[in-house]
Amino acid sequence: MKAPSRLGVVHIALALFFVAIVAKAGQVQIVNGSAWRARAGRQQNATRDIPGPRGRVLDESGRIMAQNQEKVRLDVTPRAHLGTLALIVAVAALALGRMLLEPVAGAFAPQRLLVRPPRALLVLGAAALCTLLAEGSAADWSATYLAHSVRTTAAVAGLGYAMFALAMATSRTLGDRLNHRFGPVALVRAGGALAACGLTAALVANSVPVALVGFAAMGAGVGVQVPLLFRAGGSTPGMSPSIGVAAVSTIGWLGFLAGPPAIGLAAGAVGLRAALGIVVVALVTLVFLAPSASPRRGEEHATHPVPEIPTGAHAG
Repeated sequence: MKAPSRLGVVHIALALFFVAIVAKAGQVQIVNGSAWRARAGRQQNATRDIPGPRGRVLDESGRIMAQNQEKVRLDVTPRAHLGTLALIVAVAALALGRMLLEPVAGAFAPQRLLVRPPRALLVLGAAALCTLLAEGSAADWSATYLAHSVRTTAAVAGLGYAMFALAMATSRTLGDRLNHRFGPVALVRAGGALAACGLTAALVANSVPVALVGFAAMGAGVGVQVPLLFRAGGSTPGMSPSIGVAAVSTIGWLGFLAGPPAIGLAAGAVGLRAALGIVVVALVTLVFLAPSASPRRGEEHATHPVPEIPTGAHAG
């Protein structure tokens, strides 16, 4: 047998080398192709987040039109917010509860927990209900009325209750002076009439300025009503001041809590503008109930001095 020449050996070696290259290329391209392509992509492309200021935007004269400003935002869930408030109120109640005055022994005869209020207290309670119904309605529906019925912006709509609250606070600050000058009956009657006229103007005139002035007049009118009515309840003959004030306030706050939902139900049927007419009726009713605000100190209260409730404060 003839031995292979040197040239033949070279040819065989080159052929084997070529086969190895083809096999390796097939392994790289076919078997491990996906992995190598991904690795090549990672080597060629890199993604990094580079936070940087955008810089200032200047106009032609070099004045700053826009620039970066760092802001800190704190997100609080409703559960955390309400839970924190509840904890603060609970701690404050426990801390301040020790500062309450102890009851004077023998100052009053034992009273039943539940008693039927006399007619005088029921009338005062009805007047307080009308007043607090107006307050609750202004708090819950003034902005909605301005935004949807008068069709103003949300920013301006919020001014409705702001005007109401500012006027109410002002009238309560001046309440004692007005009470000493005009008396509680005249003050309740005039306040009810002013509030009714103000709300009527806000409902009739489809104007934002008129509506804002109307809500301010409404706040000024009802501002002094609650302290005067609560004071009259505390001076009812035959009832201790605490029971008298509690009876009037209980009936009155019923109007504050139930009045706005009732107006909402009525608004679904006849519209908000017409539904707020319920408040006008309540304020007109208050005008006719004004004589009940006159303090009545009977002989039975000779030994029980009636505590003065400042007209400038909100009793609750």
